Amino acid sequence: MENDFKNGTRSLINDLKQAERILSEFSGGYSGQYFSAEEFHKDLKDHIFELENGNKAALEDLWIWFAPTCQCD
Repeated sequence: MENDFKNGTRSLINDLKQAERILSEFSGGYSGQYFSAEEFHKDLKDHIFELENGNKAALEDLWIWFAPTCQCD
């Protein structure tokens, strides 16, 4: 079970890193709790780092940010 989580997490992290690279090209704007794309970019990078280091709690914010009908839709 833990191995399945690690494999799924690796795929998720790869997708999140791709999203982070795309986000790095944006500036300004406002969305929900963030006053700029740069602020959200920093927070996303921090959460990716946390997830890479085994902090499953980072998944909660990532779900809120990227789930349909949430902040990014």
